[in-house]
Amino acid sequence: MQHISRIAAAAAFSLGMLAMGPTAHAAAESLVVPDASVLQYGVSYDAKVYFRNLNQVDASWLGCCYNYWIDVSTDTGRAQFSAFLTAKASHSRIVFFIADKAVISPFIMVGDF
Repeated sequence: MQHISRIAAAAAFSLGMLAMGPTAHAAAESLVVPDASVLQYGVSYDAKVYFRNLNQVDASWLGCCYNYWIDVSTDTGRAQFSAFLTAKASHSRIVFFIADKAVISPFIMVGDF
């Protein structure tokens, strides 16, 4: 019975974190790109999509070339890249979230908020 209680508590915690949505990444920094078609990217041998010119949208972001990426070896990364390609093809807005734009790292969330 105690095992079931722990599982239920873990599930409730997980659902609570999911319900928090973007607030779970409250410390994250975001970049709003009004027209995703202006972004340049490269798909690398290491299953990462590197973004080249985010600093042209917002000069406070690091410049070219291997600073920010999406890892397309994961389901999450493939979904993020798909969202980006859809926005790029339709000249739509997209928002990138990262823990700290001054640190070379992957995006934690991509979408349109």
